[in-house]
Amino acid sequence: MQRNWIGRSEGARVKFPLLAPSGGETGVDIEVFTTRIDTIYGANFVLLAPEHELVERLVGESPDPAGLRGQVDAFRRQDRAARLAGDVEKEGFRPAATH
Repeated sequence: MQRNWIGRSEGARVKFPLLAPSGGETGVDIEVFTTRIDTIYGANFVLLAPEHELVERLVGESPDPAGLRGQVDAFRRQDRAARLAGDVEKEGFRPAATH
């Protein structure tokens, strides 16, 4: 994840399993990197960027693909630099698959 980065950090990779609406396993994990593994127990959601490859799958498996597609497209139209700087209010949706 952080190979060859300037300012590389030491930390841990954590995998969150993505569960189907029925509660069964999907075989998909969302991997995150944290420098503070001691705080991971307080995690109550995982946020994916609208450009993340898993977003397309989640939209397709949603009960309302058209509605979610509209939301994802709106997120993608937001200024990326502003999103990264935290200047844009965080929004989201609960996909059909969840943890």
